Formats: sequence, structure tokens, C-alpha cells
Amino acid sequence: MILKRVSIVVVFFALVNFQSTHKYYVSSTKIIYNESQHSFQVFIDVFTDDLQAILNKRYGKGFQLDPDSDTKDIENVLERYLKTKCKMSINDEKMVLDYVGKKYDRESTLIYMQFILDEKIQTITFENTILTDLFEEQKNIVQFKGKGLTKSYLLDIDKKHFEIKF
Repeated sequence: MILKRVSIVVVFFALVNFQSTHKYYVSSTKIIYNESQHSFQVFIDVFTDDLQAILNKRYGKGFQLDPDSDTKDIENVLERYLKTKCKMSINDEKMVLDYVGKKYDRESTLIYMQFILDEKIQTITFENTILTDLFEEQKNIVQFKGKGLTKSYLLDIDKKHFEIKF
């Protein structure tokens, strides 16, 4: 009888743990406008295993991240991927975000991008579709900070961009 109760409890906890084990697909992006330097800094934090999976799927190679299997090739395809997935427009003019580099931090990859701007800002449009082609449930949290504003946005496969007007 005791063995039967213990078995029921074990099965119950196994089912509860199985149902609550859910992988979340999320990235975090912070965009900072430095008014004195007329520059935008973009910081993207994404799970390394997800980034590795999309680079391998998209570019058909057996990349290994952290440590990198081929640093130069990985940097090239990562930059190419980011240019298709992170897009920014200022005053309806498309800007090219310059890839600066990446750093591994435990299970995450921190990616750094930037660009310099010479004109007055009236509108900013930012699109982030990182990993939405791999995971339909991917969520990309984006925070903008600059010009006296701090705003956050939740982007996904259906809502790909946001716009700020000044």
C-alpha cells in the first residue's frame, strides 16, 4: 500500500515537472541613443544554443559557438544574419547597423552593434525578427533609451517593429 502511494506521488511529480518544463524563446535588445556623440548603440542578448541553431539552419554549416569552431566564419555569418533581422530607419531612411562584436556570458551571447547619425531625429523605426524564422513563439523584448525617453516593446512573429516619433 505504501509502495503504491509512493509510486503515485512519484508519477504525479514526474508529470508536473514534465508539463512545467517549457523552454522560453526570448531575446532582449537595448537601444541607446547617445545624443552627445550622435550615435546609437544596440545590445542584443540571445541564448547561445538558439543562435547556434539558427546559424546552422540558415547557413548549412556545423558551427559550434562558445567556444567558436571557426571564429572568422561565424563572425561573417552572424553579421549577415543580423543585417537581415535587425533593421533601423531614421526619418524613414534605412540605416546600416555596424556589427561590433559578441561576447559569451554563461548561456547567452551578447551582441554589440552601432551606427553614427549626422541628422536630427524625427522618427525611429526598429525591426527585430531575430529567431522568429526558427521559433514561431519567439519573443523579442526591445528597450529604447534616449532623447529623454525610455520605452519598451514586445515584438514577435506578428509584431515585427515599432516606431517612435519625436
